Amino acid sequence: MSMLNIVSQKVTDENEKSGLSFFLNPYSYLELRKQQNLLSSADNIYIDGQWLCHFLKWSGVTNVKRRSFDNSSLAPDVFSLAEKNKSRVSVIGSDYESAVKFKQYLLNQYPNLELVMSRDGYFKDDKEVRQTHLDIIDKQVDLLIVGMGVIRQEQFLKDLKELGWNGSGYTCGGFMHQTAGKGHDYYPKWIDKWNLRFIYRIWDEPKLFRRYTIDYGKFVGMFLTDIVNMKQK
Repeated sequence: MSMLNIVSQKVTDENEKSGLSFFLNPYSYLELRKQQNLLSSADNIYIDGQWLCHFLKWSGVTNVKRRSFDNSSLAPDVFSLAEKNKSRVSVIGSDYESAVKFKQYLLNQYPNLELVMSRDGYFKDDKEVRQTHLDIIDKQVDLLIVGMGVIRQEQFLKDLKELGWNGSGYTCGGFMHQTAGKGHDYYPKWIDKWNLRFIYRIWDEPKLFRRYTIDYGKFVGMFLTDIVNMKQK
């Protein structure tokens, strides 16, 4: 199955299924294109970014809207629902200091949230990763948020699912360290209103300049190639 076929079958806006939810932007599209088995393990695919929304609509995938796991989009709804349902929640990702700050943010923002497990996203070896998987299962976690960067976060959730975990898992990219550093409102309101989030990300994290220029340029070429290949089959 081609990359675009996987996306078109699993892309979601409102009608989310239970299970694993991954987020695609032009950069993660390029990376997950190399490991499509990871993308296939998702139950839901959200489109994170206006660029990819426009390209998908152009390719024939309708009813696509930008959805991100951050406080300008899905995150408040997910955590508020977990709080209401008394779900057992775990958050894993970012560096140690950011993970500690993010945990405190969650407890302040959602005082009734049942946060049963929190840690950074750096593991010393595969044994520690597996033990964390087993801890998640043992603690009967209902909702898991993972922010380790593309590929690592999707692989973590896929492996956990294959061990028998049947909760709801979301990838969240840099949401944890952004929130730990800037608080609830990472993006200024006018930046969010005019869909200039990528410019703000470059300003805040200059290391992302290459991603938003060279890598996004590569995405255009790969996406066009995928359209051609899909239409030829």
